Amino acid sequence: MERSFQDLVEYAPDALIFIDQGGKIVLVSALAEALFGYPRAELIGQPIEILIPANVCETHARLVQAYAGDPVPRPMESRSGIPCMRRDGSEFTSEISLSPVGAGEGMLICAAIRDITARKRAEQEIEASLLIQSALNAILRVSLEPIPLEEQLQRILDHLFEIPWISLHAKGSIFLLDNGSKNLKMVVQRGLPEDLLAGCREVALGTCLCGSAATSEGIVFADAIDHRHELAYASTLPHGHYCVPIASKGRMYGVINLYVNEGHVRKSDEETFLSSVARVLAGMIERQESDKALKENEFQLLAAKRIQENLLPAQPPRIPGFDIAGASYPAEAAGGDSFDYIPMPDGSLCVTIGDVTGHGFASALLMASTQAYLRSLTPIYTDLSRIMTLANSALFRDTGEDRFVTLLLAHLNPLTRTFTYCSAGHPTGYVLHSRGEIKAALESTAMPLGLMTGHEFPAGMPVTLESGDLVILLTDGILEAQSSDEVFFGIERTLDVVRKSRTLSAAGIVECLYRAAMEFSRAEKPGDDLTAVIIKVA
Repeated sequence: MERSFQDLVEYAPDALIFIDQGGKIVLVSALAEALFGYPRAELIGQPIEILIPANVCETHARLVQAYAGDPVPRPMESRSGIPCMRRDGSEFTSEISLSPVGAGEGMLICAAIRDITARKRAEQEIEASLLIQSALNAILRVSLEPIPLEEQLQRILDHLFEIPWISLHAKGSIFLLDNGSKNLKMVVQRGLPEDLLAGCREVALGTCLCGSAATSEGIVFADAIDHRHELAYASTLPHGHYCVPIASKGRMYGVINLYVNEGHVRKSDEETFLSSVARVLAGMIERQESDKALKENEFQLLAAKRIQENLLPAQPPRIPGFDIAGASYPAEAAGGDSFDYIPMPDGSLCVTIGDVTGHGFASALLMASTQAYLRSLTPIYTDLSRIMTLANSALFRDTGEDRFVTLLLAHLNPLTRTFTYCSAGHPTGYVLHSRGEIKAALESTAMPLGLMTGHEFPAGMPVTLESGDLVILLTDGILEAQSSDEVFFGIERTLDVVRKSRTLSAAGIVECLYRAAMEFSRAEKPGDDLTAVIIKVA
């Protein structure tokens, strides 16, 4: 029996440590040795606090004593996020379950310990990414409101100071480039003293940090007042800066000037976020300039079109052995369809194709949010089901009751030629053999995104791609293109077009699908958005 117990300890999936009622270690598993870096002989007889950071030892000792008085099993979920310390002094975050072994004076306490540092780090990274996307969505909503430009800029500047995870003073300003004088002019500010306002209302290009940011079209950072601060004032207190240019397509619009604490460490995630804000401001300024001649409805259509244009990939990915292409043809100025290619750190590729209910501004904005969440999640999680579940939870908060998203998320591993997917209510995709026969149908595996929380999104069966195989992903606009007598174009015509044009490039096949659907419907423009992605295997 003793031998069986020892084997059970050694082969347990978690690190096990047994302590007596006085808190002394009496038994240690091999996994616990490896986890904490101690030989078990060195741990036997030691107080359990040897494995706990000093700042929590006293609290931990009380908890051990309390547990000994009420020894009932406690699962890991109730003891998550416990700090532990290795022999070399390094710390890690753990998940711990407790169980009594035996009874009376001979009772031992078994602690099963699991290192969750990597999981916590991943959770923190995804939380930070979602916070960034949430902040950008809030700023984007302000930028699209039909209010004067100065009011938009002031609200966005104030919003930046309310974001807790970016270390800013409640001081800053936004400059716009005056096309007449070619100087930067301060249009909104917060928290700046009067003498600075008097001297910095207008800044020449190339002067001080703001003028340098405009000239270089790159972020200028300072962790203290240095020689680049050419404009100094009596009321100036120690500080640093982020000066972020507002530019688009080679045109300079202005500069965001934000104050940070002296000694602040430059952070890439802060710069990425602020650059995204600057791009939103650039787009907002562009819209303000063009919308003077547009009515409100025209304004929203143009804004939605620009959002959609920015969503679509500029060019297909180049992966040896694969020819990949996609295209989207909106029914109106802006549609609800989109597709995307997301390169992964390991060289693999995620492909998305989706359709939001409706067309226009609201649909384009919802699809922008969808793609933003997917781009935040895919570099962190490899499990397609997990990615879709997290995206669904985020979209449920952003989506009204009358809107949802159908989406197919696929992962292509070019080394193993494995194709996996997860489909949220999206039209069936297909994999064709080199002979044109259906090799696999990529059917929907769950309901559309944004309808409800707590729903799971299982992945479909993986497909091993072979030379000559062809993957077809599309939205319902092609399938539901109607002839004059209201007959649908349908899947059989779609597959027939692909089979007949399979010797063309992937881009050529996409073009043939669009032309065939349009000729079938004999319409001047699509009745619904037409979107397709083709992957040819060499």
